[in-house]
Amino acid sequence: ASPEDRDAFGRTPLHIAAGRSYADIAALLIATGADPFSRDAEGASPAAIALASNKEIVTAIFGSQPDRSNYLGETGLHHAAAAGLESGALLLLELGADQSRRNAAGETAADVAIRRGHASLADLLKN
Repeated sequence: ASPEDRDAFGRTPLHIAAGRSYADIAALLIATGADPFSRDAEGASPAAIALASNKEIVTAIFGSQPDRSNYLGETGLHHAAAAGLESGALLLLELGADQSRRNAAGETAADVAIRRGHASLADLLKN
């Protein structure tokens, strides 16, 4: 089976692993090429699920590549900033995420946080 196979709700195995905090399985799926930014039928991605979850699952998905990005150049830090997930952003920074990375629109994660109304998170990402 492919790591990009989907169930009736558009969820990949990585969606399921992230949602259930199966960090070891998530790490294995990432190692086999699973896309942490793929969206299910409701628009949720494994990255977003992880960033709202716990350190183990964030580390499983982003630990080896904290600046992993989607086709628009948006990193996990951009996703955390857009959703106002301060704890997820802090975990990514602990893993070594580069807060100066820009997406295809030229925005840093701090810029995204400002645009989405998360001023305190933007301040954290600027420092």
